[in-house]
Amino acid sequence: MRSFPELKVQAYQSLIDFLNFELKLGVTFVDLAKQYRTEKDRAKSIENARKAVEAIRHFEGRIRDHAEWAEIRSETNELEKLLNSKNPLNERRNRIRPKSRSREMKAAQKSVK
Repeated sequence: MRSFPELKVQAYQSLIDFLNFELKLGVTFVDLAKQYRTEKDRAKSIENARKAVEAIRHFEGRIRDHAEWAEIRSETNELEKLLNSKNPLNERRNRIRPKSRSREMKAAQKSVK
């Protein structure tokens, strides 16, 4: 059976993984929208990207590590800026590359061992 500190670390890492997944998902929806032929499909894909941003905004306040929070917030801001532009499908953007593991998670794992 896992100890409470181990479960807490695991839950925190799950949150970080979820936010990074939502970020990647939002970027994927924008990329997919560029490939769709119908306006209806493009609009639905852009709407799904916006939902990913909303999910990130909902949970990002729970990130304890400032550097981790700043990185996720910055990348989410970039995606949101793209979605709010006049034509998100024609905008050039930097590749958003969310991290898969937080520094806090690595430190916490070391302290639990």
